[in-house]
Amino acid sequence: MIPVAVTILIAAVVLLLLDVEPVPTWFYVFAWYPTLVIADSVASRRDGGPSLFGSPRRVASVFGWSAVIWLLYEAINLRIANWYYVFLPPSQGWRWLGILASFATVVPAVLVAQRLLSSLDIGKRWRLRPLPLRDVHRRVSILVGCVALVLAMVWPSWFWPLVWGVGLFVADPLVYRIQRADSLMADMEVGRWDRIARLLIGGLAIGLLWETLNYWARGKWIYTVPLLEHVKLFEMPPLGFLGFPIFALSAWSLYHLLCAWKVAAPPSGTPSFAPLRLLGGIVIAVTFSYLTLQAMESRTISSKVPQLLDLPEANEQLAGRLRGAGLLTIFDLIPREPREIAARAGIPDSTATALLHSARLAVLRGMGTNHLAELHSRSIYTVCDLAAADPEQLWLDIHAQFQRPRPTRAEVRIWTRAAAGAC
Repeated sequence: MIPVAVTILIAAVVLLLLDVEPVPTWFYVFAWYPTLVIADSVASRRDGGPSLFGSPRRVASVFGWSAVIWLLYEAINLRIANWYYVFLPPSQGWRWLGILASFATVVPAVLVAQRLLSSLDIGKRWRLRPLPLRDVHRRVSILVGCVALVLAMVWPSWFWPLVWGVGLFVADPLVYRIQRADSLMADMEVGRWDRIARLLIGGLAIGLLWETLNYWARGKWIYTVPLLEHVKLFEMPPLGFLGFPIFALSAWSLYHLLCAWKVAAPPSGTPSFAPLRLLGGIVIAVTFSYLTLQAMESRTISSKVPQLLDLPEANEQLAGRLRGAGLLTIFDLIPREPREIAARAGIPDSTATALLHSARLAVLRGMGTNHLAELHSRSIYTVCDLAAADPEQLWLDIHAQFQRPRPTRAEVRIWTRAAAGAC
């Protein structure tokens, strides 16, 4: 499988560079799946165990529940508003399919990273003194997790980092009670910190890989983390990378809780399901996923892939002239000068100039064409016009007139900061 996965990964990079859709929009998906296969195959060869991808039931369980687990964080993000998505497909069906395919890789990445590090003997002899834990400690852990979630939801600007540990504090004590072998608390109880260490290291590593792939993708997430907007490594504030190791512990615990409840297949061994409980879990998961995706449409998804006809200056005739000149997408316009566009398409220089200004605004930090009318209403027609705007006043003006959830204050700050850099 490794040669096939490597070939797919190389093809994805080449098609990204050649700007052949749908690879640029979904580059994260096209690159991350073969990366997972490669890592899993290497781990399987080294430890002699079965591949994660070897059982259809295991694949359906791990990838399916992974999407649901990440949608829990998307539901939380509706309140804390730490990230949003840009340049997703115009079709809702394809958009949701791509979103779910992306989210389906989260838990597999955590499991595969831990297994790969284990196969490399990372942390094999890491032992500390046993940490005696009683039932009261596990009850306190659940209480701490619940309080952390409440604080993050009530005061998100200050307590948003707490959400990444909620899954660990709430789920792991329950895993301990039902299926102790998979509990991280049970590891601490006997002084075994190797699995915890591998999850922390693996979480940081996959976080770096996720952010690298996201940076080069057209359809991507952009962070609006309070107090940490100004300095970014890829799209993530450097301090934000500390959240990935903690999230890996939470993802491990949440998935193994589902395994303990017999609604999910364990990463290794023979799957054992409780049929009625599994059916009920699937109904709840599908309903929750649908409601969360529906909420994301207006609250988290900021823009769709911009189309030529979506530009305010465009119409069918003009779009036809541009396509006839080989200018098939907005992205074909961006690197060119107005005079070249006018000459190739046989349109006035003034029309070409207006088109180019709108196109450059539309692609700025994933703004999209759906926000151009809002900017035009405030006499902002160029990137340099946007650079000169006061972000707070611009946001207030837009919301006073249009009264829509997006753009958020943070989005407008991101636009104006990017415009200032580009101008």
